[in-house]
Amino acid sequence: MIANRTFRFWHGISCKYASEFRRPAKDFTPEALEKLLIYEWPGNIRELENVVQRAVVFCQHEIIQGAHIDLPRVESTAPQESLQAMKSRVVAEFEKKYIQGLLLVHQGNISRAAKAAQKNRRAFWELMRKYKIQRPSLNAVPQETG
Repeated sequence: MIANRTFRFWHGISCKYASEFRRPAKDFTPEALEKLLIYEWPGNIRELENVVQRAVVFCQHEIIQGAHIDLPRVESTAPQESLQAMKSRVVAEFEKKYIQGLLLVHQGNISRAAKAAQKNRRAFWELMRKYKIQRPSLNAVPQETG
């Protein structure tokens, strides 16, 4: 279930840029999805989108391969926190980024973002409140022209 939602999230971003650059919509191989999921995303949602945007633009195949996911190298260090503390932090970071991504893909529409996350609107809104996520302004979200 989470894997399916995660795939839809990444696919949604891919479709956005495929449309913007008039390229065919692209799917991801499991290796490409794994690279996207494992990376810690220290920047904001724009960093995540830039990586997918580059993959959509430069990939000459129908499916984005792991090699097309160009991520900065991050040096690994030994964890300084307990398993439970690290797990809680990682889950919180994932939830926050996931919600921000859904809101971006759904142009700030909370009901559609909640439906995509398979959450009721109130539970989704509570997560937004928990992570202090503001609904993106419609002026900041690129509108499709056509």
